Amino acid sequence: MGSEGRTVIILSWNVNGFRRKKTAVLNHLNVLQADIVFLQETHVGPSKDNPTATLTNDHELSKDYSWAIFTVYRANCRGVAVLIRRDLGVEGITISGDTKGRYMVLSCTISGEEFVFVNVYCSKDEKIDFAADADFSLRLPKSGNLIIAGDFNTVLAQFDKTSSIKNRSHNHMLKALRGFLEVFDLVDVWRCLYPEEKCFTFFDDSRKGKSRLDYFFVPREVLNRVRGCKIHARPQHADKQSYISDHAPISIKIRTDNTRWQFDKSLLDHNHIVGHLSDTIQNFSGGGIKRKADLWPCLKIRLGFEAISCKRRREEQEEFEASRQDTAFLATMTKHKLDGTEKSFILQKKQTEDTGSTSVKNAVSLPALWPSKESDIMDYLDQLHNTMKFEELQSTLRAVLVEKITKKEILSAILSLSDSGGPHPDGLPVRFYQHFTCLLLDCLQTFFNHLLSIKAISANFNESLAVDPTASSDHIYCKSQPQQVQVQNYSPQCVFNTDYKILTTILAERLCNVMEHVLNPGQHRPGNHVQVCIDAFKNARDNKTPTLVVGLKVDPGALKWTYLFQRLRCYKLPKEFQALIKRLLKKGKSLNGLSSELNTQDRGLIVGCPLTPLLVRLCLHPLIQTVNKETLQRPNVKESERTRALMDSDKAVFFIPNQGETVQVFEEALTGFMSNSGLMVDYRYSEILTVGFPGPLCSERLKQFKRVTGGLWCYGHYIG
Repeated sequence: MGSEGRTVIILSWNVNGFRRKKTAVLNHLNVLQADIVFLQETHVGPSKDNPTATLTNDHELSKDYSWAIFTVYRANCRGVAVLIRRDLGVEGITISGDTKGRYMVLSCTISGEEFVFVNVYCSKDEKIDFAADADFSLRLPKSGNLIIAGDFNTVLAQFDKTSSIKNRSHNHMLKALRGFLEVFDLVDVWRCLYPEEKCFTFFDDSRKGKSRLDYFFVPREVLNRVRGCKIHARPQHADKQSYISDHAPISIKIRTDNTRWQFDKSLLDHNHIVGHLSDTIQNFSGGGIKRKADLWPCLKIRLGFEAISCKRRREEQEEFEASRQDTAFLATMTKHKLDGTEKSFILQKKQTEDTGSTSVKNAVSLPALWPSKESDIMDYLDQLHNTMKFEELQSTLRAVLVEKITKKEILSAILSLSDSGGPHPDGLPVRFYQHFTCLLLDCLQTFFNHLLSIKAISANFNESLAVDPTASSDHIYCKSQPQQVQVQNYSPQCVFNTDYKILTTILAERLCNVMEHVLNPGQHRPGNHVQVCIDAFKNARDNKTPTLVVGLKVDPGALKWTYLFQRLRCYKLPKEFQALIKRLLKKGKSLNGLSSELNTQDRGLIVGCPLTPLLVRLCLHPLIQTVNKETLQRPNVKESERTRALMDSDKAVFFIPNQGETVQVFEEALTGFMSNSGLMVDYRYSEILTVGFPGPLCSERLKQFKRVTGGLWCYGHYIG
């Protein structure tokens, strides 16, 4: 098939003998419509054409499956097989199997992506040594798409069986399996998605015992591709009351492409759907999930396909209602008689609109983490600095920046976010979080605090979508004349997972609370506001000194990481906070496949992240200090003729007397700063206005401001 992907159904089933019940097995597989089938206990023995310990391709199944690969071991035990449906479009298949008939490893490409499938039957008489077997440790694909399934003949938790008797012979197997899952960071898909349910795959009819022995394991980072997992009913033979096997099939649906599922926000307008999703969240206890930090990622996926199911049922219901209304309308028109259907529908819709959305602003009353005013924090930090209590100062900074996330912070962040209306990498929009805030607080708090403590964050968490990957800039560099230009690209604005936006909003608020002290320790609120200075210059009637007012905004995608962390160390921010920034601000995966010279590991902040403007401001601060140093001012000059530099948010503003020497000094300082930091001027948001010229430049001309190597150039006016 082409580059377009699809959702693939993969099924695993211990059939307890295949040859003698082939028709029954294939008939049931046809009902389940699986694309890839893992069979265990096939009991395929050697023949003259297929000696023991070999693989064989069964062409008898070519009607439905283009591949049917069996391990050949014995006719009465073990053996596994993999069946691949003909229309799946699998390419580049390579296969290896265990000589003892316990597993098969299949590598292939589906929709242009590499997958590795491992079909396992861990028999009681010849258990697999998961810790030592090389075939398992060498097959992890670069894409991360590793799917391991089969009958592992052990129970991972007491919750997954009806008998309370402990089988000591399984203890070693269980320990080895758990170690294997931990090494490869694999998760039990069904239990992750259904932690509150009991369901079994093995039925011991003689002892009336039931247990869950059949599993699908995938890497944690692949879990977000899963679109469903189901344990099917144990099928019976068509012509008799007995069951085909003592095991029930289990299947998963997994996405093989980059197509993004998006939560349909219109579902939140239906009370019964909101109620169903609320019940799902409340019942998702996590009893079967070992790490509570995994609860929210698993719940997100569960909510995803619950929403898909709700949407499908709603569409079916709407089609049925539309058909019924059409029939009723025709009948009404025939009788020339109207009923109250439309009126009832309008009243019902209005009632839904009035009660469908839940306000969360007053839903939770929690104690405040920080002082009520931002100034209280900075005043306290300034006091510690002035009294030279530096150890206590560092302890306070650490408490403000890297202490555990509170529910109040999460609630405030969610309520502060706006919904872009566009797609989200994980499909869940801001409105979903705002609708179910109260129910999600516990899960989100556990999840975020886990992220603060780990050394590496999954790329899925940092994943972003570029809003405008083709946006071009008007950066202008030239050696002599302004007309000789070279066009480059700006870093695009990004849309993130709402989880990412919530966490970075919280951290940005914390950093903002201490920013003024970090930049000017002991000098709370120094200097005047930028706009006040601009207004003073523009309104000064007696100002005879021609002055340039340069508003300088930079492209954060060009920032050198080495420069950023040099600044963070200089400001003595806690090391834990520095490490967290590095984990959160490294560029993640992008749906748009964005790539440029700036998207490398040694530079570039993500545009759109709430932390980015604050970090840019930290990096611009040295330029502000350099320009304001007395060494850059001409001696014995009037106050109105001094160069000033200020910051407003992440924009630097310079007031430069239009003297050749002063402008040259500013140019040198700016050139040196850009060389060290890697930052480039973003001319879309930078501007220059003049004060004191006989004929002030109009707004259209101000938009033409460019910077060239020889000086400043504004619509034909060369200043340098």
